[in-house]
Amino acid sequence: MVLALTVGLCLLLVSANVAHATEPAATTEPAATTESAALLPQGIPAYYDVWVGGTQVTSDNMGDVLAGAANAANTGKVTDDPTTATLVLGDGTTPVSIAGEANVHHGAAIESAGDITFDVESTTTITGASCDTGSVAGTYVKGDLTHIAEEELAETAGAGKDVSDAGNFSAGIYVSGDYYLGIEGTTKYMNSTADATGGNGAL
Repeated sequence: MVLALTVGLCLLLVSANVAHATEPAATTEPAATTESAALLPQGIPAYYDVWVGGTQVTSDNMGDVLAGAANAANTGKVTDDPTTATLVLGDGTTPVSIAGEANVHHGAAIESAGDITFDVESTTTITGASCDTGSVAGTYVKGDLTHIAEEELAETAGAGKDVSDAGNFSAGIYVSGDYYLGIEGTTKYMNSTADATGGNGAL
């Protein structure tokens, strides 16, 4: 079994103190909430602060976040448990490939507005999309990220047109809090003041 984390054509940035671009303007997506679906009127789903491939996680789709014709290749492969803030990537048998959307959520294929755990059950490829302004990332987490590596996870940021501007960055994984990486029963902890910096291919 391959146990690895690969970040290509980008860098891994873990810092609570890093200056970055202003958040993109609000979209027309429903407001996110952490309310239990049981507290909402019947028939109205709860929306959570997690987006996968441009799809927001809700109480309706959390058992199969990317179900449907538009994501046929990933149907049945991505699930979310809001009670434990855990996103399961893969079904243990077939690969998963998730892409971000241009100019939305920093181009990130996965974005979380709070702490989250990735449980990587199948080989997973995360590819960010390009953005005309601001920073770009393959995964963008505004909180802590815990990564449980059962299989390989490859992360690539999209193209940022002004990442050379002060405060902007291009990162395979951006985490504003702490990053916990568990491989083969061990955990590597990167605190919130640690940065990995460099040019293309930096980790």
